[in-house]
Amino acid sequence: MLFGDFNIIENDSISIVIHGGCFEKNSSEVLNIIVNYRKIFKESEIIFSISSSDFIDFQRSSENELITYKKNMTNFCRAISECVDKIAYSYMAQPLPPIFRDGPNSHPNHLIEAVQNGLALATREFVLRVRNDLLFKNKSFIKEYLNLEKKLL
Repeated sequence: MLFGDFNIIENDSISIVIHGGCFEKNSSEVLNIIVNYRKIFKESEIIFSISSSDFIDFQRSSENELITYKKNMTNFCRAISECVDKIAYSYMAQPLPPIFRDGPNSHPNHLIEAVQNGLALATREFVLRVRNDLLFKNKSFIKEYLNLEKKLL
């Protein structure tokens, strides 16, 4: 299939790794973003990679199911489990000291581990790795990727 002068990247050849923290305060935004990626990329593999959370029961959750220890977040976890193909978690990362005196700990290691664990689950030819607060509202970025690829080759 052609897209202008370029080959198209088909939906079924893309893994989307959506990563970041998942907290009660951002849960509706995260769910909205994941649902929209599922609508735009119906045949793509979607992996939700969670770096930290204030309601997810990491001990009982799995690659296929998100489980909460807070009753009010049960519907969120069920919706996420239905929208994504796989779920990855950050297990071993240690926080770094605060960036400024008396500040909270810094958590870049959690993000790095979550991304690595999400990428390890990706099985498609192409991978789109995005933060869980970013939504591409259409597929036009694929054309830009193909334009850049053509320039580099």
